[in-house]
Amino acid sequence: MGELLKFKRGVYTPEEQAALDAWVRMEDKMPPMPPQAQPKDFDVVSGYEMYYYAKGWDPWNPLYYDYNYAKNTRWGDVPAMAGMREPMGMGFLPQELGFECPPGDETYVGDGYDFELYYYAPIYSGDSFHTKKVSQTYRDLTVDGSTTRFFVTCITTDMFNQKDELVCRAVMHWPCFLSKYDDGHRPTREEMVQFRMQGGGRYERPAHVYTDQDWEVLKEIWRNEVIRGKDTLYWEDVNIGDEPPMTAESPVTDYDARRYTGTHHTVGAIAGDTVRDFVMGKRVERRFRKREDGVIYLPESPRTHFLNFVGRNFCRRLVTNWMGDDGMIRKMGWRMVNDYPPEKQFDHFPEGHFRESWLLKVPYLKEAGRFTNTHGTGPDCALVHGYVTDKWVEDNGDHLVMLTAWCEDMDGNIFQECEFSVVLPTREN
Repeated sequence: MGELLKFKRGVYTPEEQAALDAWVRMEDKMPPMPPQAQPKDFDVVSGYEMYYYAKGWDPWNPLYYDYNYAKNTRWGDVPAMAGMREPMGMGFLPQELGFECPPGDETYVGDGYDFELYYYAPIYSGDSFHTKKVSQTYRDLTVDGSTTRFFVTCITTDMFNQKDELVCRAVMHWPCFLSKYDDGHRPTREEMVQFRMQGGGRYERPAHVYTDQDWEVLKEIWRNEVIRGKDTLYWEDVNIGDEPPMTAESPVTDYDARRYTGTHHTVGAIAGDTVRDFVMGKRVERRFRKREDGVIYLPESPRTHFLNFVGRNFCRRLVTNWMGDDGMIRKMGWRMVNDYPPEKQFDHFPEGHFRESWLLKVPYLKEAGRFTNTHGTGPDCALVHGYVTDKWVEDNGDHLVMLTAWCEDMDGNIFQECEFSVVLPTREN
C-alpha cells in the first residue's frame, strides 16, 4: 500500500476535473446509489400516519391530529406537520476524487448536517408525491497540505404532489471526506474499517444528573408554554427581536430516542409516555420513579445519540406554538455537529464561512461567542429558544418572518441550531 497523497484546495488532476464537471452536470457515471440516497416516490399519506406522527412529536397541539378541531381553521382539514414528508438527495462525489474516509482534525469534525426544507403547499391525508433531483454542486474546503479532502456537496431535490404541484424543495449540504493513495490503491471493506478505527473512540460528554432545581426550571417552562391556536398572529404585530415563549422537552431516555425514531419513520413504538408526563403528575408507566436519594430515575438511558431531526423537531414545536393555526412554515433549516472535547471545540459555521451560523443573527449570542458546540445525546433535555431576525413581503404578496431557534441542554451546550421562515396573515386582507 502506498502513501496518502496531500491535497491543495481547488487543485485537481485533469481526470478529477473532468469527473467533477460531469458530476455537476449530472452526467456522471457513478455506481448505483443506495436506495436511501435516491429521489423516490412516496406512499400515500394516511390520516393514521399523520395522527401518530403529530401525537409523537407534539401531543399538545390539536391542529395536527384532531379533525374536529382542524376543520374549523383556515385549512378545513388536518394539515401535516412540516417535516413529516420531505425529499432527500445525497451527494456521492466521483470515485476519481478518492475514497471516503473519516474527517481529520485539521479539516472538520462536525457531522456537517446542514439541511433546508421549503414548503409551498400544505399536505393532507390522501396526498402522494414524486421527487426529482434539480441540481448538485460542491464547495471544496480542503486545508492545504491535508491528506483529507473536505468537500461540501449541495443537493437540491423537489417534491411534487399528485397534482404536479411543487410542495417541498430540499436543499441539503453533505460533508464528504476523501483520501487517495499515491499508488492508486482503494481500500477493501476490512481495510476501511481499520482505517476508521485509527481515529480512536468518540468523545462522550458526562451525562447530566438532574436536581430538584433542574426539574423546577423545566416545570416552570411547561406551565408557561403558550399554544397560540386560534388567536391569530398577524405579520404587522411581529417585530425583529421578538422572542417566542420558550418550550422545553423532557430528558431523552433511550426509550424516547427509539420512540422519536419510530415516530419519524412511522414505525415502531409511537407516542408513549414521557418524563414530562411523570413530572407534571399525569399517570404514566412505572418506568419513571423518584429514587430514595431524590433523583428521578431515567431507565435504559445510555448516551444515545440523537438523530439529526430530533432537535429540529423540538424547535419546530416552539415555532408552531408561536405562529398559531393561521401560520405556515415556509422554511425549516437545521444544523448539528458531533461531540468534541471541550478544549477542541470550535465554531463550524463562523463569520466569513460560505454558510454562516444562524446563531450569529441573535445579537446576544454573537456577542457572547456562543455556537453549536456539541451533539444532542441522552439523557439531555432541550431548552428551546427562538428569536425573530427578519420580516419581509415577497413579490407574490406572502408576508414572512424569519426566526433563529436553538436547543440547549441543562449545562448550556447548544446541540441544534435552526432557521425558520413563517408565512403569516396580514391585517391588510
